[in-house]
Amino acid sequence: AVCNQVKIIHQGELVYSDSMQALTQKQQAQYLKVHFQHAPTAEDLTSLDYISSAEISADGLFLLACKDVKTAAPAIAAMAVEKNWCLLELTPQQQSLENIFVSLTAGEKIPSEVQAI
Repeated sequence: AVCNQVKIIHQGELVYSDSMQALTQKQQAQYLKVHFQHAPTAEDLTSLDYISSAEISADGLFLLACKDVKTAAPAIAAMAVEKNWCLLELTPQQQSLENIFVSLTAGEKIPSEVQAI
C-alpha cells in the first residue's frame, strides 16, 4: 500500500499533517542559486520586493530566498542586464526533505542545505 498522508511528530506534538501532494508543493523551489560576473551586494538583491534574503558563498554564488521564483527569476535576469552584472547562472533550488523537517521541528530554515533540482 502507498501512503497518501504525511504526519510529523516532534516531542510528542503533531507539527505537520497533510497530503503527500501538499508536502511535494512545500518542497518546490523557493530558492534561486545565482552567479554574476560583476556581483551586486546582498543588499542590492534584498532591496527587491520578491527577494526575502540573500546569502553569498566564498566562491561568489548567491542563494536567494524568493517569495515567488516564477516572478523573481525573470526580474533578476532583466535587472542583471540593466545593471551590467553579467548573469552567469540562475538555477532554481529545491528544499530537501531534511530541511523541511528541520524547519517544522526547530522553527528554522537551513539555506545552506538547499539541494539542486
